[in-house]
Amino acid sequence: MPITRTRTVEGSVSTGTTYGVTLPSSPASGQVSILEIAVQSGSASRVTSISQSGATWNLVIQSYNSPGGIGLETWICVYGTGAGTSITINLASSLTVSAHYVEYNGVDNVLQTVATGSSVDDSGLGGAE
Repeated sequence: MPITRTRTVEGSVSTGTTYGVTLPSSPASGQVSILEIAVQSGSASRVTSISQSGATWNLVIQSYNSPGGIGLETWICVYGTGAGTSITINLASSLTVSAHYVEYNGVDNVLQTVATGSSVDDSGLGGAE
């Protein structure tokens, strides 16, 4: 099965201690989602956690410019059954933030593919090379 992007949700710029992303429907079991979060702040560890009913989000990487600059954090979630539609990004303090949510199908097959030495079909990613 090829990897395909199933939906994206764009967030607007907002300032506060939390930032919400609302999905139009619950993610299906096996879907993999990525949140790219841009933060403007003068301190480290800007995003403290991400909350979503029935889901666990994990930090993949974070990169920040000098204090007061823009930072980017990437978080990932592999959905089981019963995930909610409301995602809350919890921040260390009142910060200016925006987020981009992308959901993929077929990524759960990648581990099997890599383990067997086969190539990954990424033709459904829409411009990925």
